Amino acid sequence: MDNPKLQKLPVVNFGQENLQHGTKSWSLARNEVRHALEEYGCFLAVYDAVSFKLRDSVFSALEKLFDLPVETKKKNTSDTLFFGYICDDRDPSIRENMGIENSTDIEEVKKFSKLMWPQGNDDNFSGIIHECANLLSELEQVVIRMVFESYGVEKLKCDSHIDSIMYVLRFNNYKAPGVDEKTVIAPPHTDKCLISILAPSQVNGLEVNLKDEQWIPVDFLPSSFVVMAGDALMFCRHGATTEYDLVFIEFI
Repeated sequence: MDNPKLQKLPVVNFGQENLQHGTKSWSLARNEVRHALEEYGCFLAVYDAVSFKLRDSVFSALEKLFDLPVETKKKNTSDTLFFGYICDDRDPSIRENMGIENSTDIEEVKKFSKLMWPQGNDDNFSGIIHECANLLSELEQVVIRMVFESYGVEKLKCDSHIDSIMYVLRFNNYKAPGVDEKTVIAPPHTDKCLISILAPSQVNGLEVNLKDEQWIPVDFLPSSFVVMAGDALMFCRHGATTEYDLVFIEFI
């Protein structure tokens, strides 16, 4: 990781001036997004709509969530593989994953919260998580619109895709490695969704594989998130239909 030739992920700023459709700033950001996804498959999005205070509140809420007994967390089930609670059978603390489907729907988030805290003592878990999910879904919609527009996909088709998207919020908890220990917790993989947005905690460790097969570490910036292209994006960027109109928002 000390190799000076290692590349760095491109950075795209999503300040208010870049979010105004039809402006020069929008066009420049759109070109940066397309280039980044074509060349790297992902990029760092600087997006200060999610405040430091909200981000801290989210990770505090998740810490409380993962402190719950395993039997409680196992109530997070889903008919879709990998969307519910998953853990390492040998030691749940090594890796745990949980998920909320339709996370931009406050009722779905409340349903999850009620499942985890039947007595209602969730310290506004629902409000915190739903607010963050909504803000990140807005970022995703801007990215999708920029990508589709750059490839000449009709606005109506773009709108149709955005209207059909289901946002899946996924929470990840990993056991901290020992001093000088390098452990691969999540094996190399791609997602079948349109886009994944990764929200980092204070722990580094995420790496991405570039087109030249080089693995590079992700160095997060303040107020940044990783936006990654999913397998389905290459279909719908040309206006094709896909059964994977999903967006993953992951806290890692």
